[in-house]
Amino acid sequence: MPAHIALKKGIAPKMPDAGTQTRRWCAVLFKAALGCDFLKIYVFRHGETDWNAQHRIQGRTDIPLNENGVRQATDMGSHVAGKINPKYMIVSDLSRARDTGKIIAGFLGVDRIYTEHDLTECSYGDMDGVIVEDIYTAVCPGEEPREDASRRFLNVLKRYAEEYPEDFAVVSHGGTINAALYTITGGKMGTGQTKLKNACLSVLSYESGKFQIERCNLSPEEV
Repeated sequence: MPAHIALKKGIAPKMPDAGTQTRRWCAVLFKAALGCDFLKIYVFRHGETDWNAQHRIQGRTDIPLNENGVRQATDMGSHVAGKINPKYMIVSDLSRARDTGKIIAGFLGVDRIYTEHDLTECSYGDMDGVIVEDIYTAVCPGEEPREDASRRFLNVLKRYAEEYPEDFAVVSHGGTINAALYTITGGKMGTGQTKLKNACLSVLSYESGKFQIERCNLSPEEV
């Protein structure tokens, strides 16, 4: 595993240059040769933190991975190595997601890692740090609307899929990922329906501006 992987700032929307156009056409031709037009997006939730273990709402408070969280990320990394082949990774700017990403990227041999604020966790108003019996059903006054969290998350994925049309990985947070899953499935999965495990993997496909869920909430043994 690489001792250090530099994190890069997120890309901004821009008009494609000649190099970008060439990458797009190469990716299209390569996928056409394989008989597929879609790309795969591998979405990981971060590993466990002390606040996860204590059932505290984290929101955007920057709580680091605990020892179990590092083990979870390492376990997932070792199981996906050789099974998936993302060309780059995008991570939330919170340390629990960045560190999970660096661990998994080490096993995948990925050295292109970008940080994006819009992959961050949902805002839960003044509830950060509060212990709740079930975070998935907790009512948090002033929390970020599910639609807003889903929109910002999926907009980042679309932007990268269009700018760099290669399979890629994402590391984000339970609330934000669930908001996106809810949108993609029309409420059949995601917020209020799916309890995402720490360091779990969900696999999306993207084609012609649309997302589909291939697999969801996988533990390392299920990959």
